[in-house]
Amino acid sequence: MTDKDIISGIESGSTSIRQHIQPILSGVRDVTFDDVYQEACIILMENVKAGKLDMEGEVNLSGYLYVICKRVALRYAAKKRPFRIVEKPTRQDEIVIKDEGEEQETGSVEVMEMQEEEAMRFLDKVLDSIPPTCKSILKRFYWDKMSMKDIATLTGLKNEDTAKSTKKRCMDKFRSIAKAMLEDDEKAEAAIRRTIERAALRDQLEECRQLDAGTLARAAHTEGKAHLTDKDIIEGIKNNSPAAWRALFSKTHK
Repeated sequence: MTDKDIISGIESGSTSIRQHIQPILSGVRDVTFDDVYQEACIILMENVKAGKLDMEGEVNLSGYLYVICKRVALRYAAKKRPFRIVEKPTRQDEIVIKDEGEEQETGSVEVMEMQEEEAMRFLDKVLDSIPPTCKSILKRFYWDKMSMKDIATLTGLKNEDTAKSTKKRCMDKFRSIAKAMLEDDEKAEAAIRRTIERAALRDQLEECRQLDAGTLARAAHTEGKAHLTDKDIIEGIKNNSPAAWRALFSKTHK
């Protein structure tokens, strides 16, 4: 069975991503389908926010996510280097993936990608080491895109200025732990935002995993739409919408 056949089956509901990914992981220790799916969703989120999905053409999120899951699973199974999706799907049955190092004369791209993965794992640990109040403020600012005034109200801080100064102290705390990597303010801002987004998405996916399909489907409609299309979901992912992730999870994580 070709990937095109599998994608068609997933889209029609006659098969599932899990069904085709789990056999790849049969000999891999300490890695589950949920681990692969979570990593694939993080890659999907970053590709959406980087504008790598063509919103003007046809979008097949189920197929797109299946291909990412397959490559992540194969990487775990074969201990291959990290990969990136670097080309937009030209149509719903043609999803192009390649290693960025394939056309390089040296291993510089591969080394950079490995360093980036190590850096993100390190920053995840940094995030877990800062006080819960700081983690909450940064999540609301970077993931939920809340105003400092609303953050002050929700966290019990005196006013907007207090929230701003507290956020600055939290940023300084984050930087102090990861000082060698985050000396540049602009780099620190981007790194913290990305780390928060990945952490918040992991929490969101874990919440989805614990709900049954019926609950997920109903929850996915809370934005007032009778049905969330793939384009609706992509737009929601760009805006960190929980409803978008619930909709994607309910149609792909079976």
